[in-house]
Amino acid sequence: MPMASAETTLSNRHASLQMLRHFIAPTSAALVALSLPGDCRPQEILDLARQYLQRHGVPCLSVAKVDDTYDKGHVAICQDGREWLLLWIENEVAFVRPQTRDVYRWQREVFASNPEIYDHRTDYPERILVSDDY
Repeated sequence: MPMASAETTLSNRHASLQMLRHFIAPTSAALVALSLPGDCRPQEILDLARQYLQRHGVPCLSVAKVDDTYDKGHVAICQDGREWLLLWIENEVAFVRPQTRDVYRWQREVFASNPEIYDHRTDYPERILVSDDY
């Protein structure tokens, strides 16, 4: 029985990832991809994080990095510098306040009326931001 070449193995991994994207819920595929970073290309992880953020209406044109060292989960760092905690299982997103590292639930309606609340360059008083325990 001939052994599979490295090229065939890589092709099979890519085909498997494509099947996951089409047949499993996108959130589940993202969980699988992020839990197995050795089996995914870094660009695919960035793309999955961007798609997840966009599905939630988060204003992020591209994800520059996904940090998995944060104690509460994966943090997507967008091109504009904002950081978003990806709550895969809860199917939610939270804004990470850079000054305190506190997290605040993303609410599309709040952003529509007060986009400055989710500005990472501004430190807003705690009375404006309502933190949820994650």
